[in-house]
Amino acid sequence: MKLYTSELIRAIEPVVLVARSKAKLGYCNDGNQVGVEVGQDHLLVEARNDDCFICTKIDGTVGASTGTRITVPAKELMAGLRSFPGDATVNMDLLPDKEGRLATLSIQQRSGRSIGFVGKSPFAQLDFLTPPVDAQRVVLPKDELKSALGIAWALGDLQYKPEFFLEKLRFEPRRYRAVAGDGSRFVVLNRDGIDAVNTQHACDLQIHKGHAHLLARLLKSVEGDLVEISDWETGGKVVTRLQIGKHLLDLRKNERVKWPDERQFTDRDSLVRIVTLAEDWRDPVRAALATYSSEWVTSNRIHTSELVIDTVSRRITLTAGRDVTAVQTIPILAAKVNSGALRQLKLGVFTQYLQDMISKKQPGNFLQLEFMNERAPVVIRYTDSAVVSEDHWHSDGTGRSSHIMFCATFNRTAPPVRPTFVSHMPPLMR
Repeated sequence: MKLYTSELIRAIEPVVLVARSKAKLGYCNDGNQVGVEVGQDHLLVEARNDDCFICTKIDGTVGASTGTRITVPAKELMAGLRSFPGDATVNMDLLPDKEGRLATLSIQQRSGRSIGFVGKSPFAQLDFLTPPVDAQRVVLPKDELKSALGIAWALGDLQYKPEFFLEKLRFEPRRYRAVAGDGSRFVVLNRDGIDAVNTQHACDLQIHKGHAHLLARLLKSVEGDLVEISDWETGGKVVTRLQIGKHLLDLRKNERVKWPDERQFTDRDSLVRIVTLAEDWRDPVRAALATYSSEWVTSNRIHTSELVIDTVSRRITLTAGRDVTAVQTIPILAAKVNSGALRQLKLGVFTQYLQDMISKKQPGNFLQLEFMNERAPVVIRYTDSAVVSEDHWHSDGTGRSSHIMFCATFNRTAPPVRPTFVSHMPPLMR
């Protein structure tokens, strides 16, 4: 089999990406190193970065088999391969020394040019576990996983709790939900009517923040259209395995943390629902941010604003500022208020949440805001209709439909007319 340099680089690149990744979840001695095994019928390249393990196997005759494994620097290996022309065919051989502690990885171009790497030998094979029969399994298109990881920007550690470093993936037959948040603000992506999402029953998976950003980069470089995900617990550790074509990736966490159930907010029967045009928020939010003085920026204070929702006059008043006050109004296009609910609500809000609400690219031209009272979390849904909807999932189920829900926690108590600046975030869950 002819092994072209361009094909070899494309296959090894995801492994090198893991080896050189700066996503540090713990201490690891194998950073920036890759393990290489050359056989008569395969080439095996693998790497680890803390709790992330990857293995790539390339079938075909690539060199002489000596049963030797070697550890070489990832950066130097890629630089050496890129020094060959992309259409060049190469052979790879591993030559151990007499004592068996070192070995030379030799890469020869068939025209005569060659390079070599001296590394440690033997290289201990990474501990890839076999998933148990009862492991949760999901098969979905690679593009769908990319979409799910697209909300990882919302992950954070504002409350210094491990669960808010994790993106939650909830899979059901033909649909899934991805959730990410920092404890005070959550972003929810719903995808419905997707025949390609293959799972026998509902299952939940968790992806760490560091792994999510790494996965997003890996998915751009690996070949294959489908991703098979397995999730199980062994020895007190949680293992999430992804198999994409010839690549096998294990993501491990030291403990299973309990994710707060966002459905207590997204699936609730809100007392007040209003619909506004998304574009109507843009100028008022800009005016509110303009009152954020450089003095408060340098002191690292968080900017807050006040929202007064009046369902009778059908308008929202946004007030912000300390020395200079900005007052803007947003019209309410539709409203539904249950009996016994307040007709006017006054809430304090972190202005950055309003900025995120209008700056992130979401489907739908309208925003539906849902309230229980002045203290409960506010749910913000992106819709395509100016009519109030009571559907929690907000999807028509007609295949490939998608909808984003943005869940925000506003201040527990309303600030004064001129909002103060606070340096802490309110807790979402006790």
